[in-house]
Amino acid sequence: MIKTDKGRKAMDEVCRRGLGKPVDVRYKTIRPMFRSGDIRVFKDIFLYIKKTVVAKDIGKSGRRFTFLLSRPEKFTVEEAMTVGKLCDLSFEEIMGLIKAQVESRRVGRGTSE
Repeated sequence: MIKTDKGRKAMDEVCRRGLGKPVDVRYKTIRPMFRSGDIRVFKDIFLYIKKTVVAKDIGKSGRRFTFLLSRPEKFTVEEAMTVGKLCDLSFEEIMGLIKAQVESRRVGRGTSE
């Protein structure tokens, strides 16, 4: 659940757009890049579309969104699903990208579960 009026308004705007037809055309590049293997972790999405664009579309401030990108496990399921819908990725695909990023960060730090 989005807790702020600003976030709720942004989510309503994304929903009004139909999620299948986002305003920024760069969203359309994400799925082909994912399928080709060029996007392997969540942060790779932002090589193709500015994080400020996505932050605005899901109702987050740039600062908060930057924090979430460094700690993608902190995204709510609803936020992750919204990013996935904007990028034409399924729930499983977007969660897989988040999982891959979290796991790569853990491997880089030398920790495991």
